[in-house]
Amino acid sequence: MKVAVILMEGYFIEQFKKLIFLLLTENTMTLTKAELVQQVYKTHTTLSKTQATDSVEAFLRISKNALINGSDLLLSGFGKFNVKDKNSRKGRNPKTGDELILDARRVITFKPSGILRDKINN
Repeated sequence: MKVAVILMEGYFIEQFKKLIFLLLTENTMTLTKAELVQQVYKTHTTLSKTQATDSVEAFLRISKNALINGSDLLLSGFGKFNVKDKNSRKGRNPKTGDELILDARRVITFKPSGILRDKINN
């Protein structure tokens, strides 16, 4: 399958990062999955629209599964997604002022790479 070959070669990940950088500089407020698919389709003339969609879906599925399983996701030149465990803690309902206990949970944090940070700030 052509999608799997692109993902296995690491080529798609490099192209994905370039597309994100490009789209970040276009001053759009939100990047949608549809826009990402469109950019992959436009920049990879050998892919059909369905294959471009499958590529983006495969990348997102792999990324989500890694995070769901508690692994960190590092995209060199882009940034790192970390899964962190938060302990239960005291909280307060801002509307009523009542104290309550917030349950323990997992959160995802993102730390951009120096390259991404520089591109955003320039």
